[in-house]
Amino acid sequence: MTINYTTLLGLALPVTGTESGTWGDDVSLGITDYIDIAVAGTNNITNDLDITFSITNGSSAGSNIVASPNSTTAQYMQLLCTGARTAIRNINCPESSKMYVVNNSTSGGYSVVIRGYSAGPTYTTGVTVVNGEKCIVFWSSVASDFIKISSSVINSFTGILSSANGGTGVNNGSSTITIGGNLTFSGAYTTAFTVSGNTSLTLPASGTVTALGNTTTGSGAIVLATNPTFAGTGAITLPSGTTGQEPGSPVEGMIRYNSTTKQFEGYSEVASVPGWYSVGGSSINNDTSTATPVYPLFAHATSGTAQIVYTSSTQYEFTPSTGELRAPEVISTNGFMINGTTVSTSYTIASNNNAFSVGPITLNSGVTVTVSSGQRWVTI
Repeated sequence: MTINYTTLLGLALPVTGTESGTWGDDVSLGITDYIDIAVAGTNNITNDLDITFSITNGSSAGSNIVASPNSTTAQYMQLLCTGARTAIRNINCPESSKMYVVNNSTSGGYSVVIRGYSAGPTYTTGVTVVNGEKCIVFWSSVASDFIKISSSVINSFTGILSSANGGTGVNNGSSTITIGGNLTFSGAYTTAFTVSGNTSLTLPASGTVTALGNTTTGSGAIVLATNPTFAGTGAITLPSGTTGQEPGSPVEGMIRYNSTTKQFEGYSEVASVPGWYSVGGSSINNDTSTATPVYPLFAHATSGTAQIVYTSSTQYEFTPSTGELRAPEVISTNGFMINGTTVSTSYTIASNNNAFSVGPITLNSGVTVTVSSGQRWVTI
């Protein structure tokens, strides 16, 4: 008997006039079975190892089709990668015209790489299928490598987002869009692009996203290069967390809502002490313990929001622990200097200071007034 084989799928080609009485096995085991796996067969790859495929020729012996899982037969249509992975694994395929549907459903977070191999062996760069991705790859004689033509992960998009090339771009429901590489929207938007519902948009650790002139870099950050406009009458929700949940390695310009202080806060490195500061107004702290003089602040207006505050410098000082006010001079424009008639807390008139009071003056029980040597307290 004489049988030849096709170069791409290894299908049996019995020579005319041979195979008398064996045609049934030749067709079933050498042609039909191989066409079946080439069109709809699934090779379940479970091993945490690299695997190399080869074109196995069909024969009436039926011994060349290795049953899945972990078949090394290159003719399968679908490559289902399951099980745990401890590293990136390579699937080496013959450098011949072939298309594969690849489903990386492994655990461990590692990619698989579909690459070509030839004698030597030498390997092409191949195409990466990230964990959780489902895609179609094929051998390109132009690129001399495997190329990805369709994927559940958006690796690259360039063009006009319109109904003419894929619909409105609306993604609803509890699904996830993961960008594994570069995403570019260029041209005019003829319909709205919306990511809505319980949908998450995950950016890569590297790569860029460009839309209408705004460029986004990786590391999961969206950084608009130009001034954005947010339409509608709704609101933007910022990240929210307690003081203890502030980022451990903050970057200047970060902004968040502090659920502990109930204030918006931003991180500044310009201030004398870098840290998180209230945004939109200063926080109020009832200070009664500071014993050194501080500078009172003055607002630019008597109502509304104080957009500008002024410091008195050393001309006017306040000591929170004692309640003392110090000034070079006090001018009463209405003609009155008012003092109480009861001394309720003990006080010392320090050196280089005198005091006067309009009496009568009553000292509460246990209260003393100490006048330093050489100084005076005058009651009128």
